[in-house]
Amino acid sequence: MQTVGIESVRPPDVSRAKQTETVQRFKVHLLTGAGEDLSTKIEFSRRGMDAPVLAEPVLPQVLAAYRTAPLILVHYGAQAAARQKVHALMTRRQPEARDLFDLYVLSSRPEMSDLELARTFSREELRQAVERTYSLDYERYRDTVVSFLRNEDQEVYDRSELWVQIRLVAISLIESGLQDEGGDLSVGKAIQLTGRPVFTSREIASLRGSSLSSASQALARLERDGLLIRASRGLWCDVTDPRFSPFLLVAYLAGSHRAYVSFFSALHLYGIISQIPRVIYVASTAHTRIVKTPVGTYSFHRIHPEFFSGFDWYRDRQTFLIASREKALVDCLYLSGRKGKRFGHLPEIELDSDFSISKARQLARRVPYGKIRKYVQGKLDSLVKFQKLRADATTGAIR
Repeated sequence: MQTVGIESVRPPDVSRAKQTETVQRFKVHLLTGAGEDLSTKIEFSRRGMDAPVLAEPVLPQVLAAYRTAPLILVHYGAQAAARQKVHALMTRRQPEARDLFDLYVLSSRPEMSDLELARTFSREELRQAVERTYSLDYERYRDTVVSFLRNEDQEVYDRSELWVQIRLVAISLIESGLQDEGGDLSVGKAIQLTGRPVFTSREIASLRGSSLSSASQALARLERDGLLIRASRGLWCDVTDPRFSPFLLVAYLAGSHRAYVSFFSALHLYGIISQIPRVIYVASTAHTRIVKTPVGTYSFHRIHPEFFSGFDWYRDRQTFLIASREKALVDCLYLSGRKGKRFGHLPEIELDSDFSISKARQLARRVPYGKIRKYVQGKLDSLVKFQKLRADATTGAIR
């Protein structure tokens, strides 16, 4: 200990040591060469051994931080540690955020996929553990966990949205033990199985093997605790999931109608316009309407079925459908020629080298109404001429 500045150790007062049925704790004072008195404690658990117990070398980066020579320590495996954390959630007088944080860290271990908590705890005990997680808010997590992490780790973990994700992962891990022989999945596990941050009550009910009412009540509980957002009736979002995007809701909000992201929203995603639309514009076979949700406002505009083409998956990720560069622009011109003249005034547009004028003209020729077709072609020609004037100094800006 002298390598880290500890000159001497003041032994504990055994008569004042905490002695319970589950723990034996001794307070120790470490005296440094600078005269500091560092109070710490040594704790022994009396809960018994929980297999598996492993003997492994301490990671080099941990040793380096404490300037310690290589050594091998005996410790609990990930499954045993997780069981102890779940037990702590059930039995502590006051549930601690660190137990959820530890479960979150442990959840990435491969062996956690076969945790089988039901062999150790009753269903009622597991439900109690889940129930107690709801009392742990972000402020408690920040003060009792984040404050004691390394500076570089604090920058990563000191985010309220990450705390929501930590709670969801921990709840899902605990609820995995609630799966019975009939396949009644926990709601957290069912959400994971969808593989998406947007899902419906009906999907969760089907995956759980439960009634729609039961699934809806379970999802509503997660909503009340800030873990999910109800976008509309029966439609839910986990906005803390890094894969989440408001564009993912388009297909769900369209219902039985076809729909794709277009107009100003698509033009912005392609970088053709720099202004960020305040609503998400959608081309659809349904009637024109506005849909307001807690995650965004969606403006649906009806496109003639014969003109409903020119779209594909965004960046080939199969997350949401979006008009091509050319179709998004022609869609704007198409609606500007109809009654109401929506998108009649376009913001500043910059057509890049990926924009094909020839494809845009082909699309304009497919506009179903003769009068509107002629209007769209004229507007497109005017726009192309203006873009070419701006691009005189830049070779190959557009084709």
